[in-house]
Amino acid sequence: MKIKITKKNIVIGLIGFLIFIGIFCGLLFAGKQFDAPNVAIQLMTSVGVLLTGTLYLPQVIHTIKVKKADQLSWLMISLECIGNAFWITGSALQIAYLNIIPINIALILVNLLVFSCSMTLIVLKYKWQKRDRIARDIVSGNYYG
Repeated sequence: MKIKITKKNIVIGLIGFLIFIGIFCGLLFAGKQFDAPNVAIQLMTSVGVLLTGTLYLPQVIHTIKVKKADQLSWLMISLECIGNAFWITGSALQIAYLNIIPINIALILVNLLVFSCSMTLIVLKYKWQKRDRIARDIVSGNYYG
């Protein structure tokens, strides 16, 4: 089954993600006392998670639409993947050893989303770079495959 990438599907996906985060945070903080500063902090954190989590989605969608990734930097994508792997690992270790749960679960979720987008860009860049190299070799007469 092929999934079409349309603005409608993207909006539906983002709304679903927001609902999931809202339900998750509601369950996580159920029974805790909220005052104005805590609510403001949670709201700021949730907005930050949403914006950071959707950081790479426009680039992934654009890359899939144009089927070219030659302008993307290998170094930038690789450093992003490595950085997100450290964020995920560090947050998981803080949950396991320091019992700091709420903020670290949000960090893990957002970094998993960004990591998956970065890995998608790496796979697409490699796939399409190989395709472009073969096409260039065919045009120049150097392809014997």
